[in-house]
Amino acid sequence: MEKAKKKISWLAASVIIFFAVWFLFVPMALQSPAPVHAQESSNTFRALQFSGQDVGTKITNAQAQCNTSFTCVIVIDAILAGWPQGSAVTPCTGCIQIDYRTFGTVVFSTSGGVSLLGGTVQVQSISTSGNIANSNAGIPHIGSALLPFRDLFLGTATNTSVKFQATSATANRIANFPDANSDAVMMASFTSSAASPENVSVQGMTASGHCSFTATNASAAANLASTFISSKAAGIVQITHPLISAMTFDIFCTAD
Repeated sequence: MEKAKKKISWLAASVIIFFAVWFLFVPMALQSPAPVHAQESSNTFRALQFSGQDVGTKITNAQAQCNTSFTCVIVIDAILAGWPQGSAVTPCTGCIQIDYRTFGTVVFSTSGGVSLLGGTVQVQSISTSGNIANSNAGIPHIGSALLPFRDLFLGTATNTSVKFQATSATANRIANFPDANSDAVMMASFTSSAASPENVSVQGMTASGHCSFTATNASAAANLASTFISSKAAGIVQITHPLISAMTFDIFCTAD
């Protein structure tokens, strides 16, 4: 009798174990296996989170973690403006430094320039479309032969703008500047009357500017030796000449 009870107990325990294993493992085995991915890591680093007694050291240590097979982004937080700055750090190859240390300004620095091909650069409410890039030689330039700016506007201290344009060029052209300070040339044409001297309006002229002129008809050429610029003032060039009318001249001036 005792043996029969032990046998029943053993069978009951076996049944319980069987169903426990069934309910525990079989549903898991029937589920679809989860996809397996390689471990991923970011290639964007905040310099603030790296060791260093100054900002330059922090940036250097952050860039040391970059995987240069991909673009690496180094964020320089605004709070680092209050730290010792240390030495400036050139972006590593393939690195972009995004610098918030200057109040109200974001500075982008890269080893190969910032390129916005066909993109838009917005400053407050002003929008300019085009290309800002570096040449292969690492010399910064605006625009390119493939994507040039037709018009370029520069702001002035009086909140007005100066527009540079080249709308009539039939081929690629180069405007060279001398290795010295220089000014753009302002031009005017003048036809004399029988009175002298006469004032000629030259927009942008100053009292310290420089001018020359040339005769553009025979009468002016015959009297060129006795014709001269007698004074200069803001927006005005004064010409002294013989009391002869209908002489014509072209005038060329710079503001300084």
